[in-house]
Amino acid sequence: MLQADRELVFCQLSGNNTISYYLGTVLTTAGITSVPTQLAINIGLSVWNLCCAVLGSIYVDKFGRRIEFCMSYQVFTIFKVLTMTSCLHIGDGTDLGDQYCSHQDLQ
Repeated sequence: MLQADRELVFCQLSGNNTISYYLGTVLTTAGITSVPTQLAINIGLSVWNLCCAVLGSIYVDKFGRRIEFCMSYQVFTIFKVLTMTSCLHIGDGTDLGDQYCSHQDLQ
């Protein structure tokens, strides 16, 4: 019972439920208004999450938790830097980039 409670907390903290909850609104804002297309994207995201979870659990036995944590942190840092630089590049005042990527968010 305690294990199930911990699992529920980590599911909430990982952000997966938030992404799934707001995915329809995000896709509608992005211009994808077809319900079957949104459903296909949602199913694809669920399959991707399942594959990542299975691969992550397999590689824990192979590499160990510490190495896997360090690798995931490095990949996270790389993608965070890429996101920040793309926001700086897109947010030049000529398009919708400033609306979504303000320079104040990056400081």
